[in-house]
Amino acid sequence: LIGVRSFSTSDQDCSITTVVSCHVKSDHRDCNDIVMKPNSCEDIEVLFGFRFCNINNKNSIDLVTGEMEINHGNALKLPIHENIELEPMNCKEFTKPYTVSSCANAFEANMYVQGWNENEIRCNSDDFYIFLRPVYKANE
Repeated sequence: LIGVRSFSTSDQDCSITTVVSCHVKSDHRDCNDIVMKPNSCEDIEVLFGFRFCNINNKNSIDLVTGEMEINHGNALKLPIHENIELEPMNCKEFTKPYTVSSCANAFEANMYVQGWNENEIRCNSDDFYIFLRPVYKANE
């Protein structure tokens, strides 16, 4: 499957970042490395990683909320309600096991988070991971 990873967007006044990743559960290969034989379909167990970080080295970020979503024909939405203080240079990560079909035309995972810094400036960040189509080995 060909994966396309976006860049993470973040507010300039507040340093929160997000990263969405995907790995094959059995061998931890990146989902971009999945290659199938022609005319074959199989279910593949993957792990979607959803990570958000406070990359400011001085200030905490409070009350992080948001949503993680996996869309593979029907959307699975997972809310984030972390009433926490995310310390400077720290991260929080969630992993979600999921089964995807190698015959799918596309599937995606995305994440959006927001919080507030000590100056009451709202911090936002989002990221996504999209798989566009199956990739096949030649001559097999």
